[in-house]
Amino acid sequence: MAHRMSDTYDIFISYAHVDNQPFIGIKHGWVSNLFRTLTTALERERGAVRITSSWQDVQSEEHTLVASDVQKRLEQSALFLVVLSPSYLASEQCQQELAAFLEIIKVQADWGKPRLFIVETSELETSELPSTLADQPIFSFWMRDERARVRTLAVPQPHPDDNIYYQKVDDLARMLSNSLKAVPPETERSAKQVTVDSPLRSVYLAKVSEDLRREYDGMRRYLEQYNFQILPEPHASLTLLERNPQLIEGALKKSDLFLQLLSDQPIQGLDDPQLNLVQRQYELARAQNIPVWQWQSPDLDERTMTESAQQALLKQGTVHKMDLEEFKQMVRRHLTKPREIAAPPGSFVFLNADQEDQRLAGKIGRILGQLGVDYKIRRHEGKPSQIRKDLRVNLTNCEAAIVVYGEIHAKWVNQQFTICQKIDRSWSSWALALYEGPPEEKEEVELPLSEIQVLNCRRGIDEVQLRNFLSPLLSGRSL
Repeated sequence: MAHRMSDTYDIFISYAHVDNQPFIGIKHGWVSNLFRTLTTALERERGAVRITSSWQDVQSEEHTLVASDVQKRLEQSALFLVVLSPSYLASEQCQQELAAFLEIIKVQADWGKPRLFIVETSELETSELPSTLADQPIFSFWMRDERARVRTLAVPQPHPDDNIYYQKVDDLARMLSNSLKAVPPETERSAKQVTVDSPLRSVYLAKVSEDLRREYDGMRRYLEQYNFQILPEPHASLTLLERNPQLIEGALKKSDLFLQLLSDQPIQGLDDPQLNLVQRQYELARAQNIPVWQWQSPDLDERTMTESAQQALLKQGTVHKMDLEEFKQMVRRHLTKPREIAAPPGSFVFLNADQEDQRLAGKIGRILGQLGVDYKIRRHEGKPSQIRKDLRVNLTNCEAAIVVYGEIHAKWVNQQFTICQKIDRSWSSWALALYEGPPEEKEEVELPLSEIQVLNCRRGIDEVQLRNFLSPLLSGRSL
């Protein structure tokens, strides 16, 4: 463990005062209870821990600190924990604390671990979050009840039998502890270290329809401002790319990320009016097996679209429906992260979803990502023979497979389990699950194998059921 000086803090908790008001007859507020349970969990992980806030005492909220003292504590804190709620977003003081911490870590060395964490007390739409909180580790301390209503965990106070609450506290403590292990000695913190030999990151910025020309130009300028290489070159016209698909393939081979802005308009080929160049670029990118990030305006309603190919694109789990400025910043943060080493076969979960359920598969994937589980989503682009091969490879190499049953019909689901029975898994055992998502009313599926687990999430995503199914993987054992 790195040396910590006596006047420094491990964690600064930032929260709205109203979120810590105790209920009548209850001694402590919600944040104070979190402070107590989190402190205990962290002490089990690493020994003594120092947690602070803008109050002299988090548990009693006595003696609020003056601005200069708050700033000093922020500067002395290794990590920043946001208790996120509508009240937090509306609090000017909370926003000032967040902005101050972000400014502090800008001029410090990169520790290689997250330093900002979020505890979400109620369901918030991505569009409600400030861009500074996008792409940060989020721990959701809420769930839906039997009537699909959102309920904050441990209200009015934690109960000894509240296993879900304590499990989430343990998960949070484990991730905080991992980041604290990376804290450098005090003498190494102040100066920002710059790696000069880091290879240039390249982005394939897909050509767009005319209605997105302004957004495309803005994205290109934004990425060039941060010295990313943009492919294909600006002089590569749509006609040139249509007639020479090898130029697209060549640019994709050099790219670290495929970036595409989507609307309801296709790009018709000049030589072949039936060709949709928006879809063609996407298909070629998936064939190259590089990461795909797509953007869609939150104002665009795909249900009103008449172009079926565009509609299918917008249903992919790779589409981010959000403000464009927030999307730009999310892309930049992704590209500036250290390059990751590819996971070996057998260390990922395969989400087998039909095109109709790609959006649902994307949501499940994001939960898996929060749990620290690698995953792959079934692809549907390319030649039928390549699609079948890709399916077999993923089913052969994955450690667990989840068949997603949302909008698709039961016959398709039955077919997937039949395929699973034919896969040679002699090299390793695996786990199979049927994920039943919305809508609630659906045809029952006949399961051919007794070991298939059914995750009934018809009322919405249930993180607890996913966690229980993946518990052996999360604990480091084979499923």
